[in-house]
Amino acid sequence: MQDATTALQFVTAISNNEHMKKLEMKECGLGGNDLLEATLPYLHMLNSVNIGFNDITSKDDPCITSFIASNHPTVKLLNLGFSEFNDSDAIKFANALKKNSSIERLQLHGADMTEKGHAKINAVAGKRTLPKLIVSMKNAGPTRKATVPDAPNLLKYEHWRSLGYDRESSKALVNFQNILNYIGRGADEDCDPVRDCDFLFYKGWDRSRGLRGGLLTST
Repeated sequence: MQDATTALQFVTAISNNEHMKKLEMKECGLGGNDLLEATLPYLHMLNSVNIGFNDITSKDDPCITSFIASNHPTVKLLNLGFSEFNDSDAIKFANALKKNSSIERLQLHGADMTEKGHAKINAVAGKRTLPKLIVSMKNAGPTRKATVPDAPNLLKYEHWRSLGYDRESSKALVNFQNILNYIGRGADEDCDPVRDCDFLFYKGWDRSRGLRGGLLTST
């Protein structure tokens, strides 16, 4: 999305389409500017809204919490994965969820929330009767373990963070190493090779540049 006007034209067209039920707007640069505020209110007629991987931060909380608290009956899934949320954001989301009885799945995986933040949201989700509210809040970080003998040493999540890579890139680099070495396949519910490849490509990594040699160190 280039600007709020373009974004508004896009979502207006969607809102006028009665057959549209699901929308994925990943990697559209919606976070940290006025794009999310311009688009999100128009997506209330959808069943599934995926706006993950958009560099969304705490600054975008007001429009997100307003969207949740508005309790739009059609919205069943809201994906905010890999956004820059912390425990303070968790409190705001928890308060908004108290006013929502329609969302059945909220995805906040890859955020910087701690167990304290998770507990705030889970406390609200646990009180929901019907429909049940399922919240995914798996943090970004090193998640793979070597499961094949004589596997090469992998550069850890903390290594990439120390080099200045952001949270999402560091996790994607760790995941990609494991994918290249057939490590941890099927061992992690968050394993998504296509997503990790696409995210690295989105961040400027050329998948044809010999990533194996550049990302791995041998024992």
